[in-house]
Amino acid sequence: MDHRQMDDGCCAASSESQPQAYPSAPAARLRIAPRAAISPLKLLLILLVLFVTSSAYADPRARPTEWAQPMLDVQLGNFYQVSDELYRSRQPDDEEMAQLAVMGIRSILNLREHHSDDDEAESTGINLYRVPMNAGDINDELVTKALDALAAAPKPALVHCWHGSDRTGAIVAMYRMVFQGWPRQQAIDEFINGGYGYHRSVYPNIERYLETVDIAGFRQRIAQRVQ
Repeated sequence: MDHRQMDDGCCAASSESQPQAYPSAPAARLRIAPRAAISPLKLLLILLVLFVTSSAYADPRARPTEWAQPMLDVQLGNFYQVSDELYRSRQPDDEEMAQLAVMGIRSILNLREHHSDDDEAESTGINLYRVPMNAGDINDELVTKALDALAAAPKPALVHCWHGSDRTGAIVAMYRMVFQGWPRQQAIDEFINGGYGYHRSVYPNIERYLETVDIAGFRQRIAQRVQ
C-alpha cells in the first residue's frame, strides 16, 4: 500500500481509501439567558470597592511644605533644599560641584569616611568641611562635630555622604531639632518618610539614636560655642 509522510511524522492513509460517512447529529438549541440588570445598590457597592482598592495604593498625603523640597535645577541625585541656608544630596561629581558653585553654594560638609571632595571641588571656590562618619555608629561626638561645622560654614551650605540617605539624613534631622527647634517626632517623620532612601533595615541604629538623643544638651552646647 502506498503511504504518504505527514508534517508531524505520522502516516496518512492511502489516497485509495474512501472516507466513511457518519450521520450528522441534530443541531443543539442554545438558550441565551437574559442579561440580569445591575441594581443601583450593587453598582454603588462595586464603585465603592474600586475606589477603596485604588486609594490603598495612592500616596496617603501630600508632601508637607516644611519638609526638604526637591531641587531640579541641577542633575544631582537626592538633591533637596532643607532650608534657605542648607541643602542635602548624594555625592556630587566634578561637573555637579561646578553647578553647585554657580547656583551659589558656598560650603560643603562631607560625611564620608574614605572620600574627600578635594578633587571634585577643585577650582570651584567652595569651602570644604569633612566629618567622617560610619552609618552604623552615629554618636554624640561625631554629630557635635558635624553640627559645629554647619554652624561655622559660610551659607548656603550642602551636606552629603555617598547616597545622601543615612548619615546625611541623621545630620539633617539633628539640624531640624537643634537649630530649627523641630519636635523630635516631626524630624524623625521626615527622616524616615521624606523619600531620601533611609536604609531602615540596615541602619536601625540611626532611628534609635534620634529617638533618644539629648536634644536639650545639644542646644546648650551649640549655644555655648556660638557665644
